[in-house]
Amino acid sequence: MTVAVPLFAQGVFAGTQDKCLGDRITLRAVQAASPCCLAYKDGDGATYALTDLLAASGQDTSQQANLDVVAAGPANRWDIIPAWGLTHGGEGELEQVRQLREGEAIFKPTLASLPCAQLLLEAELEARTAEKGVWRDLKPFPTAYPTPILEKAGSYVIATGHILSLGKTARTIYLNFGPFWKLDLTATISAKREGTFSEYLKGRGLDWQDLEGRVVEIRGFVIEDDGPLIELVHPAQLGIP
Repeated sequence: MTVAVPLFAQGVFAGTQDKCLGDRITLRAVQAASPCCLAYKDGDGATYALTDLLAASGQDTSQQANLDVVAAGPANRWDIIPAWGLTHGGEGELEQVRQLREGEAIFKPTLASLPCAQLLLEAELEARTAEKGVWRDLKPFPTAYPTPILEKAGSYVIATGHILSLGKTARTIYLNFGPFWKLDLTATISAKREGTFSEYLKGRGLDWQDLEGRVVEIRGFVIEDDGPLIELVHPAQLGIP
């Protein structure tokens, strides 16, 4: 299987769990709230969810019953705190890495820094190459066939294909995967994130116009907006071989 992997999954950045934790050092001991769903509770009743993962539907998981977690950000509207999980009293590997490596979850770029994303993508790539877990059946959607992608509206998908053209308005950058925007797949990037993506491209020695005609891999939730649309909010959602 040929996989389009972003720059930071190709060894350009050093990857250790410290790249995900940064200078956060406050550990909380937690227990699994259920045998699925990546959710944990601490002794005070606070709920944590492992960030940057999408639980693989229908997959058995050996989710660790006990972890130490490091908050990755503030609680969301449901009072769930995104977190990085650590095994073995905070001295083991990231639980995110373990689940991705076993094919128990899919990488869903959210809060990871680029060096952290490298670590997570490499772990996912191990499972993809070995066709472990969810990767036994999961294959990227070809962007040349937008109808099956549109049928996944509301779901998280991975798609691969050529970017036919780029477009830009005051608010949005468009990556067009076909000539008919009302039918074909489109990926959008908010203009307020242009700088972040520009730096990512610059690190590859690329500019925006260099994307035209390139084969890329994108991942994200499908929105029905005439044709299928995927909003890119994190550079790791855009894989460039």
